[in-house]
Amino acid sequence: MNDYNQNKHCEFGTNNPTLMENPFWKCMVCDPHLIGYDGRENNNDDVVDDIDTCHPQWCFSRFGATQTYLPDGRLIRIGGEHEDCYDDDFQIYNDVVVIRNPHIVQGPPMYFLPIPDNFPLERKQHGTLSGSDILGTTKVEDVTIYGYPEHVFPPTDFHTATYVKNNETKDEFIYIIGGLGYMTSSHRRETHVYRLRLSDFSIQRIKTTGNGPVGCTERHRATLETVGGRNMIEICLKNHRRYRLDIETAVWEQINN
Repeated sequence: MNDYNQNKHCEFGTNNPTLMENPFWKCMVCDPHLIGYDGRENNNDDVVDDIDTCHPQWCFSRFGATQTYLPDGRLIRIGGEHEDCYDDDFQIYNDVVVIRNPHIVQGPPMYFLPIPDNFPLERKQHGTLSGSDILGTTKVEDVTIYGYPEHVFPPTDFHTATYVKNNETKDEFIYIIGGLGYMTSSHRRETHVYRLRLSDFSIQRIKTTGNGPVGCTERHRATLETVGGRNMIEICLKNHRRYRLDIETAVWEQINN
């Protein structure tokens, strides 16, 4: 109970990155079927009905998060939101959760995240997966959580996360593109691009130029392409408009349909 009271709320990191050593958070990651309300109820914490006075409880069951399965076997979960603004536990997150040795676990169906295509499923497993099967872990020691200052990496949901490896330097990154954010977020006016460096989990905002998408770039698709020997990330928006980002120059171009 003491750990719950000390760690139940969401906090921003102070460094880029900040190792968030909160036992309660890690326990929530290892019980992904729990929602924010369950965490409160399990710890006899009265839910406050007045959203203006209630501090959301940290929760791992989220909409609009991304998960990336790395070649070395780690799973990277980025951001996402829990519930919506009418709920006491509504929160948009800016954390990065690293899960070593992920395997199929049970989660709440409404927060279902599809298993990445590159995750090695046995053929017999494909036909047995249910709508609540997700990737996760039950071992606290396999969970690492990184936080960030809000100005470094703002709360982000419904973005995309694209793994890129530099073949010359062997550096590995995840490019985080777009998102929705809170109503007052600049995500609503411009398309943010961030780069997560996997060697140290620092995040850098990439300043882009060119003819790119304007804002509210949420629920799009992103794919890594090689064009003229250069790495490009191509995105397709909900309105089917397509854009391509040159990773080396950080220049956008719109692609004619």
